[in-house]
Amino acid sequence: MALLTLVLLGGLGLLVIPVGLLPHLETRTILVSASYRGIAAPEMRTLVTIPLEDALMSLKGLKTVTSMSRDGLSLVTLDLHWAADADLALAETREIIDLCYETLPTGCEKPTAVKQDISAGEVMTIVLTAGNGDLALARCAADRDVKARLQRVPGVGAVRILGGLRERVEVVVRRDRMEARGLSLRDIAQNLSQANFEYPAGTIREGDKEILVKTAGLFRTPEDIRQTPVRFGRGGMVTAGDVAEVRWGTAEKRSFFLYTRRDSGAKVVGGECVKIGVSKNRGASPLTVSAGVRRELARLELLYGGTLGITVIADQADTVRESLAALLVSAGVGALAAFGIVFFFFRSVRLSAILVLVIPLCTLAVIFVLAVTGRTVNTMSLAGIALWIGMVIDSGAVVLENLARLPACPDTGRLDDIEGAVRGVRNSNIASSATTVVVFLPLFFLRGQISELFSDMAVAIITAIVSSCILSFTAIPALFVLTRRDSGAKAGMDMHRAEALYGRVLRAAFRRKGLIVLAWGLCLAAGGASLLGVRREVLPELATDSLRAEITFTPGTTVEYMQEYARQVSARLSVEPFVHALGLSGGMEDDDYAALAKPQVRREKITLDIALNLRKTTAVQARRAISALCTPSVTGTFSFAKKNNPLEEILETLSGGGMMLVADSPEDAARAARFAPAIPWEWADEFVFTPDRAQAARLQVSALYAASFGPGCAGGSGKRAFFPRRAGNPGAGAAGRRGREFPGENRRPGRGAGPRGGGFRRGTPPHSGENRDGAAREGSFSLQPARRQNYR
Repeated sequence: MALLTLVLLGGLGLLVIPVGLLPHLETRTILVSASYRGIAAPEMRTLVTIPLEDALMSLKGLKTVTSMSRDGLSLVTLDLHWAADADLALAETREIIDLCYETLPTGCEKPTAVKQDISAGEVMTIVLTAGNGDLALARCAADRDVKARLQRVPGVGAVRILGGLRERVEVVVRRDRMEARGLSLRDIAQNLSQANFEYPAGTIREGDKEILVKTAGLFRTPEDIRQTPVRFGRGGMVTAGDVAEVRWGTAEKRSFFLYTRRDSGAKVVGGECVKIGVSKNRGASPLTVSAGVRRELARLELLYGGTLGITVIADQADTVRESLAALLVSAGVGALAAFGIVFFFFRSVRLSAILVLVIPLCTLAVIFVLAVTGRTVNTMSLAGIALWIGMVIDSGAVVLENLARLPACPDTGRLDDIEGAVRGVRNSNIASSATTVVVFLPLFFLRGQISELFSDMAVAIITAIVSSCILSFTAIPALFVLTRRDSGAKAGMDMHRAEALYGRVLRAAFRRKGLIVLAWGLCLAAGGASLLGVRREVLPELATDSLRAEITFTPGTTVEYMQEYARQVSARLSVEPFVHALGLSGGMEDDDYAALAKPQVRREKITLDIALNLRKTTAVQARRAISALCTPSVTGTFSFAKKNNPLEEILETLSGGGMMLVADSPEDAARAARFAPAIPWEWADEFVFTPDRAQAARLQVSALYAASFGPGCAGGSGKRAFFPRRAGNPGAGAAGRRGREFPGENRRPGRGAGPRGGGFRRGTPPHSGENRDGAAREGSFSLQPARRQNYR
């Protein structure tokens, strides 16, 4: 009955226990982000980051505070102590943000706080392609339909989108028409912004009904923008269509993704597309998330009727299934090996089968205990199961050998002899199991994520050892009695010859003691020498047929340049016979705060994920060929990245990153650390507008008004959502204008507008400093090159 109960409970545990790649890690990191568009990193640090840090220092349970200031973005990472409650800390963090938000500068968005899961990597990677190659349509579908539907799948945490084109409506101002009517770019932008509104107007009671009233003034079509008045005076009404061209365009690219693969006919297919990365919630199983996401993707394909191509190029569930399959194979091989060894010594199929039966029974006990304690079947618990497969039969083998020595008796009901045989080895079995359990008990007393990582392995091993010890006193004697048919005296292998041979070898060795010392010294020397050449790593890399490489460029490199370079790399690698599939991603989206909070993560980087055809070459040869084909330009560096050891990546994340000070002596380093509150992490070129207040006052132009022409000439007004995406397909060839345009630095000084009315020259005013009456003035401010810094 006890065995049947164990089998039943273990079977139920198999049905309900989650399956994952790594154990659950408690979230003890909070990420606070604040956006202030158009502000450089040094100013972000002074105006936003430092006030946030000062306010958040009062958080209870706070361990360390790390901040990263980028252009227009401030990111503060709060690490909590091991015993701190992350949910309570998150609520307190939001209360602190509510209090300190009033102290932040006007125009800064309200900071947000979220819990950051360090183990929440992407479990699935999906590629979206439009039927006619329309990247704008693919990106629109990803933002509006695919992301929303996938986030509703149970277990899905975050959905990140990379690449594609974002559509927008562009109001391209004709400078000659604008100046002829005495307008400025700022006037046009303000009038359009004030004309695009929608406000609630209250309610109206009509009988027994209450009707809501709202003021609807949002733009619906580009024609609404063209007919919007931007000025009304003596010369009549001037509309936006009189001074500007309203058209569909695309926003400035922040990221891209290229994917190519070989089809069944060995033909290279693919190109630029949209990448979607799906992460799971804490506690969710990758198998469940993958199944739910695939069902939702099938519905989306039916919804779009073939106009949208959806392909899953990476799925962590496949890795988990392979791990489970490898475990079953290892367990089967281990059981067969144990059966063969036991049969070699016992020379009895019945006794060998009884002893090997302990392995599946212990496995069911481990699964039940893991499920009851809220743990999962993951890499660490599977490693624990693989470790004890050969250990659990030790106690049973000792008991079974003692039972096999009992004399044959037709009356199998003589339990006194059975009890005596079991009692004779009881203490030794308990002591042996206790010593093994004690080795793994300290893992439960460790604090922090290290305990969470390895406690699953300890639970699996301890449960298996204790179960095997209990089964050796209960199940094995019972099965021995129930299946006993022949004489136990005939069972077993005659070891007298082996013992005699061992005795002769031992006596011969003792007669030559010098040889023993020499052999011991040689073994010690060989072991010490082998340590020098052994690789040192937390865990070995998982065997896989893929590689990951990175090409890093200097700060300030444009996305267009990186994309063109990625196309060249893709063209060179795609034709290689050993490359089965190739994905190249570059840039970074502005809303990927988890990545932007890491100082080592940069926008100016191309990541290559290469699926190899190992039948054509080996991994080492592929690395050499890829290094030769991906020789970077003078502005970039190429390197292979670690990909196949997620546990080691998490341990590196837990260790944290530190700042490095270079000094001539330890005293100088300590002095520099004392007086260096922040260290620039990277530098990039920028232009700085410096208003000349005295000259602006003489020309009756305020310094603020003169400085406002800088953003207008460089990139126009800020982005505003006027109306939803138009119906129909805008086409892939919709013209897009870059948000910023700078002419070459080697131009001759002088006046005149550059291309598209937005050009300016170094050392001269970008728009000659207009006053409010439209008269051209010069010398109101100057333009100088500088260096932009991101502060950590």
